[in-house]
Amino acid sequence: MDGKGKKVLIGSLVVLMGVMLIISLSFYINKAGGSGYWISHGFYGTYKDTGFSIMSFSSNLPFVERDASYVPIILGVFAYIQLFLGIATIIFGIMYIINDNYTWKKIIQNFMIIAVSFSAWYLVEGMLYTKIMETINGANVKTLTWLAFLFCALIFIAYILCEKLIKTSDEIIAGKNGEKRNLSVKNTKNSIELIKQYKELLDSGIISEEEFNEKKKSLL
Repeated sequence: MDGKGKKVLIGSLVVLMGVMLIISLSFYINKAGGSGYWISHGFYGTYKDTGFSIMSFSSNLPFVERDASYVPIILGVFAYIQLFLGIATIIFGIMYIINDNYTWKKIIQNFMIIAVSFSAWYLVEGMLYTKIMETINGANVKTLTWLAFLFCALIFIAYILCEKLIKTSDEIIAGKNGEKRNLSVKNTKNSIELIKQYKELLDSGIISEEEFNEKKKSLL
């Protein structure tokens, strides 16, 4: 794979991570309803909060506004941060493809680490939110944030593996080029030594100037 192809591969994984961060906001942080607890309290539908819905700083789940109104506010702030982080990751991935230099490479490395860390935090959000609801109301609440983290983690692993494989291939190519250069230098030195020896033979009258020129031409 040439240099351009490597850039596109790495940059595409970074863009994919940014897209996944945004898409994961559509995965529900919590989901409840349809069980005996909710029906017994007069709630017959299914209620859920996603990263996008929680940006209103309010919850769709019954009792949350009454028992844990602070939770949607906190989660809403983090949802906005995740959205902007996803957009920034996409932009920096594209910029890396366009402008390949050490600075952009370090930037996307840092953004990939931050992105996968934030997806892990999204997982923790879902687990904490469901735990709070279960503790307060004893209700059965589910979360899908683990799936969002799984996708982001797989993208991050693919990114790390590609970086390592590309680095290894570059080192192998550099080693082979170095061997070729060393061999070329060695051959050049040998040719120069042989030409000197033929010159001595010419000066001694052992070979003619015509023979010397032929040998010199074949060595250069």
